[in-house]
Amino acid sequence: MRNFVSYYLALIGTVSCDSDRQYWCLRWNDLGRAVGDMMDPFSALSVAANIVQFVVYGINIVSKGHQLYKSADGSLIENAELEEATARLRQLTRAFQESLYQSLPRGSSDQGDQALQKICDKCAAVSQEMMEKLEKLKVSKNQPHKKWKSLRQALKSVWSKDKIEEIAERLESLRMELDSHVLMSIR
Repeated sequence: MRNFVSYYLALIGTVSCDSDRQYWCLRWNDLGRAVGDMMDPFSALSVAANIVQFVVYGINIVSKGHQLYKSADGSLIENAELEEATARLRQLTRAFQESLYQSLPRGSSDQGDQALQKICDKCAAVSQEMMEKLEKLKVSKNQPHKKWKSLRQALKSVWSKDKIEEIAERLESLRMELDSHVLMSIR
């Protein structure tokens, strides 16, 4: 099998095997010639762009892992800010719900109050979902293999970025809807 791989790689001219030392080495000049001989310019540009994208992705993960490893609370700065904003919104929603319950007589509520209550309930549920998602991305202080756990959590953070942004958008939408209802009820 090794001879087949060696033959195939030598055929394209990018990798050679030093049989005396038993290791593989990449010859960069041969790689350039092989790419130039085998690919048209657009394919070569595509390969180069993919390599750059992979390197940037790796640097991003390592950077986030380092940030997680060095952070005092075990979370990324952006996640800590989101967590604080979510906690404030949840606290304001709870305070608003309590004042809504206290100001209304029992059993009587109009459609506006019911709509406000539904918005507050949705806001509480979505903020709880956000807090749970962000809590899963933290690294505990007394982790036995904190470096590896930090890199793993950084990778999870990059993978779940879209989901966190989607939850943040839902929270923003609920906040704007709550603001609109409160302003309309003041009139």
